[in-house]
Amino acid sequence: MVQVQLSGVGLDRNQGILDVPNVTEGLGFGDVNEGDTGRIYFSLINRGELPVNVSASVEGDGFSLGPPAAALFVASAGQEAIALAANEQRDLEVRFAPIRTGDFAGTLRLTSDAPNLANLDVPLSGCGVAATLNPVISAGGIVDAASFQGALARGGTASLFGSGLSPSIEITSLVPLPTRLNGVEVRVDGVPAPLFFTSESQVNFQMPFEAPLSGSVNVVVRSGGSASSGEVVAVQPYAPAVFVNPGTGEPIITRHPGGELIAADDPARPGDVLIIFVTGIGDVNNPPATGSATPASPIPTARVPPMVTVGGAETQVFFGGLAPFFVGLGQINIQLPDPLPQSPGALPLVVSFDGSAAAPVQLPVIIPVP
Repeated sequence: MVQVQLSGVGLDRNQGILDVPNVTEGLGFGDVNEGDTGRIYFSLINRGELPVNVSASVEGDGFSLGPPAAALFVASAGQEAIALAANEQRDLEVRFAPIRTGDFAGTLRLTSDAPNLANLDVPLSGCGVAATLNPVISAGGIVDAASFQGALARGGTASLFGSGLSPSIEITSLVPLPTRLNGVEVRVDGVPAPLFFTSESQVNFQMPFEAPLSGSVNVVVRSGGSASSGEVVAVQPYAPAVFVNPGTGEPIITRHPGGELIAADDPARPGDVLIIFVTGIGDVNNPPATGSATPASPIPTARVPPMVTVGGAETQVFFGGLAPFFVGLGQINIQLPDPLPQSPGALPLVVSFDGSAAAPVQLPVIIPVP
């Protein structure tokens, strides 16, 4: 006869019961390219009938909690605050982004008020390996991020097209913008450019205010330890371009003071005050620091006032400068004339600065019948 000693803990379903499946042995990311990001998802499950409060934190270079967990960050505690209702499951993400080659180790630390699992430390591991990218900038592939035209202005937003630019898609919400994102760097005459977005074929960046007011600059991309050949880009004091909705092709223009987006189903009317969102206002008073959000005061204004026409008719311009609280975004405030030129539903809107004109965009308008 063989006797086996058994043991266990009885749990009451009328309280909170925390279950974290498949993590006790640790989370291993394996090999991840330097500058890339590996992701592993895990679940927190409350199998009881009362709420459970869980805190999560990550320790170790290269490891972090990804959204939506990061959105719950409580700065004062330095931990994640997560409340699980009865029988609720929450899926969270751990990220590994090596900034060098070699082995990495860390810990995912969970604490809760569930009686069955007050503390759990989960080992994290991963290895950074050298990326094998070969970044190439397409000929003529550096354009403004609004109309995708060639000339740029310092402080404005730009798109760079090519191949082998980034190991994966990455978008940042950090401000000031980082100059290294997903292992990618863009340098403009040697100056690191702040980055918004990276992918294999496109990088969006801000043209540094350190760039010359006019002339040309040399742009280079570095990714995965390799550098592209340089691409020369023309720079102008003003290279205006109006942002458009990629889904509809309509310009991104709002009505003041309500902020409604002008569209075919809510067109502009004679006398409306509108805010036009643009890029390419380079020569401004009080420019902000490169990569930083534009301050509300003193607000940077264009040294040359813009001209805006709608259907060939001049509008009244109240303001032309940088949009507060954004990076690299310009705005122009106008009032439409009353009456407007007759229109079948849209009128061409053109923004220009001292002879530098943006490509026309079609402004949806409605002209009331007398």
